[in-house]
Amino acid sequence: MGQADIGVETGDACGVHDALTLIEVVLATSTTRCHIVRHRRGEPRMSDRTTVNHLLAASRSRIDRFEPRAAQAAFAAGALAIDTRCAEQRHETGVIPGSIHVPLSVLYWRLDPNSGSKDPALADPERRVILICAHGYSSSIAAATLRDLGFSLASDIDGGFEAWQMAGLPIEAEQD
Repeated sequence: MGQADIGVETGDACGVHDALTLIEVVLATSTTRCHIVRHRRGEPRMSDRTTVNHLLAASRSRIDRFEPRAAQAAFAAGALAIDTRCAEQRHETGVIPGSIHVPLSVLYWRLDPNSGSKDPALADPERRVILICAHGYSSSIAAATLRDLGFSLASDIDGGFEAWQMAGLPIEAEQD
């Protein structure tokens, strides 16, 4: 018995109805086993999707990344250090002095000046923002997203907090 995938776009009731009627006819007159693949109009099909590695590479191609010592100099010059790591990691490994904790889950809402949940101390698209995550992966994607929100100076630390720690740069205990 053969097998066929039939793509059906949802969002167009008539088109879906017509496609399902066609499938019923095919099933009634054929020994071919059909799989209905549904997706919304305009959404990428699985063959069109990207991988996290491609997303990471695309993000990094759009941002400036700082080595830990260069980030330290940028912080001294007024750049905003935002630590997106979870509270547990910050408690276990410490924090970069002067960094502000903004969990990744709320980062965009706290920084976007047009958000009803913005933090006025952080919502300045003209200020250099350097993100810090554990290893420098999620911070790259987040920095690229901040660029999309108008933060043209958003960046991250290459290697994240781990690289900062390995460079022997200052770390302090998290303040409760």
